Amino acid sequence: YVCGTSKTVAPGLRIGYLVAPPAKVRALANAVYATTWSTPPLTAEIVTAWIESGVAERMLAWHRAESARRQAAAREILGGFDILAQPIGYHLWLRLPPDWRGNDFVAAANAYGAALPSSSPFSVDPSATPRAVRLSLGLPESQARMEEGLRRVADTLRRHSLPKSVVV
Repeated sequence: YVCGTSKTVAPGLRIGYLVAPPAKVRALANAVYATTWSTPPLTAEIVTAWIESGVAERMLAWHRAESARRQAAAREILGGFDILAQPIGYHLWLRLPPDWRGNDFVAAANAYGAALPSSSPFSVDPSATPRAVRLSLGLPESQARMEEGLRRVADTLRRHSLPKSVVV
């Protein structure tokens, strides 16, 4: 079992934990030593204390509840569109209608005030442009701000259509 704390507990605590069968511990420890200079001792101490005291579990529970609230709001706002998401994740994929290419939609949404990144960094093949955009539900500082962004994304899909190409 491998778990990092930056996504589950707090972004500033960039440390991971590994639980393995006893027979695999030495090989895994050697692999970690070969690929890592060292673990910051203060970070390790903080995370260990938070795990042992229950603080980490309470923070994880808060993140699960918050991401579930945000996912529910996203499903409500984008309900008429094709979305793919985990029920308690901070991201979702919005599949675009056939007349939209990913980069064109990102440009239109950005012009309409919804800051979206290109999807290519999230693709295995960076040259491929998926017919979808990845939306971050955790980045906006409040759910209200996230909802406003999602409404702009939905409005972009509803109100803006791509001009038809003309060959000259």
